[in-house]
Amino acid sequence: MQQITSEFDEKQLQQKPEREDDPSTWRDHIIICGLHNLGFRIVEHLRAVGLRLIVIDDIPDERFERRSRRMGIKFLREDSRNPEVLVEAGILGAKAVIACEDNDLENLEIILASNELVPGIRTVASFFNQKIGDQIAQAVANATVLSLSKKAGPSFIEACVNSSVLHLFNLHHDDIAVVEASVSTEGNIQDLYYPATPIKVRGTTKPPSKSVLMPPPDYIVKPGQTVVLAGQIEVLKKLPGVRLQESDLVKALNMQETPKASSNKNKKPLDNKARRFNRLNRMRKAVLDLIRDIEKPFRFALLIVGLIIMFSTVTLWFFYHPNIVDSRGNSIEFNLLDALYFTVTIIATVGFGDYSFVNQDWTLKVFGIMLILVGALSMSIVYAFVTNFVISRRIEAVVGRQKVRDMEGHVILCGLGTIGYQVMLGLIAQGKPVAVIEKSENGRFNSEAAALGVPVIVGDGRLPQMLSQLNVEKAKAIAVLSNDDLANLEIALNARAEFYAKESNKQKKLQIVLRVFDKSLGDRITKNFDIQKIYSASALAAPYFVAAALDYEVITTFYIDLQPYIVAKLAVQANSGLDRITIGDLYERKKVVVMSYIYENASYSSIKEPVFQPRKNVVLKSGDTIYIVGMYERVLEAYLLNKVVKQ
Repeated sequence: MQQITSEFDEKQLQQKPEREDDPSTWRDHIIICGLHNLGFRIVEHLRAVGLRLIVIDDIPDERFERRSRRMGIKFLREDSRNPEVLVEAGILGAKAVIACEDNDLENLEIILASNELVPGIRTVASFFNQKIGDQIAQAVANATVLSLSKKAGPSFIEACVNSSVLHLFNLHHDDIAVVEASVSTEGNIQDLYYPATPIKVRGTTKPPSKSVLMPPPDYIVKPGQTVVLAGQIEVLKKLPGVRLQESDLVKALNMQETPKASSNKNKKPLDNKARRFNRLNRMRKAVLDLIRDIEKPFRFALLIVGLIIMFSTVTLWFFYHPNIVDSRGNSIEFNLLDALYFTVTIIATVGFGDYSFVNQDWTLKVFGIMLILVGALSMSIVYAFVTNFVISRRIEAVVGRQKVRDMEGHVILCGLGTIGYQVMLGLIAQGKPVAVIEKSENGRFNSEAAALGVPVIVGDGRLPQMLSQLNVEKAKAIAVLSNDDLANLEIALNARAEFYAKESNKQKKLQIVLRVFDKSLGDRITKNFDIQKIYSASALAAPYFVAAALDYEVITTFYIDLQPYIVAKLAVQANSGLDRITIGDLYERKKVVVMSYIYENASYSSIKEPVFQPRKNVVLKSGDTIYIVGMYERVLEAYLLNKVVKQ
């Protein structure tokens, strides 16, 4: 595999003219490997701000491939693990490579291949297990490994809990809470809520007013409106009309301290070789899952039986004399397969029809007696373990169903994939009772859920009878977290129908949290079915991947109503578009709000701690650090402004 290390190679690369139809000649573009939910979301973000990119995937989601081509995105239908394909995509001049396939192993191969081709190139990979990902990042130069479920999970957890704390995150050693405040006095929004940051002003019906996202500092709020604020906890407690309960705050802080613990549905095999590989992969996974579930004594018993069979087979092969002749009177050879067959018939206690120890030496007869006793005993133990294994699985299912029937005020999780697993851990950390319905009996996290005491019902959540088994009429919330948008909507509507079918629930509310990829579909669902908590895991996670590729930091992502927001950290670059402009100018140009900033240059100020909600006339200077909040494309535009060099 070629490495681009010599000055000669670099000069050749610089002298080669760029051609729009030849990605191998491009400079400073982004290569995205994998076109599924996360990959397409990254494509949308980068395309929205005009960054050049190319996508590689040999088995893409066909919906996203069509949409990408309509957007004019260059697309290679190839295996991105292939070095030649990466060279064709222009890796020699690329700014970064983002590996976002659904398979962790493929992503690992991509970043390794990229780093071998161009040592030190910036690579970003999606990986479920963050601990393994951290080790990979340490081993591969300039690599960042992120977990989609870890980045998106907290927002889904918050949505499941009816809390006065809408979101909680840490900013420069300060805990920042996102809360609501009821307006009781008309006035300037910054004067009323300084030094908290207003994120949204919700509209009212009486008198009619529209919602305002990222309101300007001089916006006038009126009684009856609700303002969504982000600020330090102690500051928020002192502000008028803020809804912040201490118990909710404690639970949110507990969730933050929780230890940081794939869908191939749309992939269509291209040939018989791919189909055979998929079958073998599924068989391997099933065997590994079975071995994982088998108790250690059971494994030991199987090992003993295997050793007995091997020892007996070899012994009989060398020393047993069958004295059996064919029709011509010739002695028939007793081979290794015959010895294995004889051993198995003895241990299984079904033998002595064709071979026996009647005419053998006394030593072999004694061996036969011992083999019968030991073999029968060991097989009995194996049968006992098998029976126990089967019965215990059935008992677990029955007990799980019984446990769910006794639950009240619980949260139902539909789908125990990577997102569902993180949500389950977060809810348990908050002390919430959780019940799970999972379509696959051999789900990756079923055994972990059982070990945590969470009942897992195996079945299709779209069926009303399965929802009844989950005691949905007594549930507090239901989170539908599979990768199938249509199935998720069907489950949510069935759950709501089952909940309100009970007369005593007419005045109650079932919190429904829906995972939907398509934002326009989410908007239509909200409008027609009045489901308010509709989140996209990829929308929450994609900003982290883009930031890692472009070399800036995303602090957090979260939803307010149906709109995702991000908080990002930028260091003001000398002679950039941010250098020597006011915070008010930044807001007017990009509609992002500076939550806080830090003076880094002592000649400007002695302040080293962050200043929250700085006034709009504050001038930003080279070396300052700012924390900005806004909608994603706006924040990305602010980042690009920080890269523009003034002439």
